Amino acid sequence: MVLGHSLGGALATLYVMENASLQTVEIDTICTFASPRVGYAAFVSKFDALPITSWRIRNMNDFAPKVPPELIGYRHVDVGFEFSSTAFAQSSLACCHDMLTYQHELDPRGHALRPSCAIAPAAAAMFMSKAAKPSAPRPDFTAAGAVTASVVRSDGKTTMSVQVTVDTSELS
Repeated sequence: MVLGHSLGGALATLYVMENASLQTVEIDTICTFASPRVGYAAFVSKFDALPITSWRIRNMNDFAPKVPPELIGYRHVDVGFEFSSTAFAQSSLACCHDMLTYQHELDPRGHALRPSCAIAPAAAAMFMSKAAKPSAPRPDFTAAGAVTASVVRSDGKTTMSVQVTVDTSELS
């Protein structure tokens, strides 16, 4: 499995594509968090055709997945799980991009937000009462620190799942 956050997500995507040509190591899964767009349509088409499980997790309030702009031809690789941190995290650039915000979305009981990013419980409850239903399937939480999520690819052919366990002890 190859994992990456932000620039690390973009580099992970490029590494997986290069490794597909060189076949240096066996890679069956890539999971990226907050990855910027990595390539043009031809690159994305080749990447999406790789015989691997690709899981791209994106906070809709995060700036990093929105660059470089689609206007100049850059695209995201499949398969995306989008969420909004508005209900539980401050809307600052730093909080929306923080890896702990991503982890909290996947496993709120196992991963606390950075204290400076948490919003007041009353504000969160008010937002949740007015919030729209999420557009993407919600992951199933199987154990503290682990998440299994399934989604049907946009081509309708492949159901995929990935289990991610992340140690946050060094992030504190």
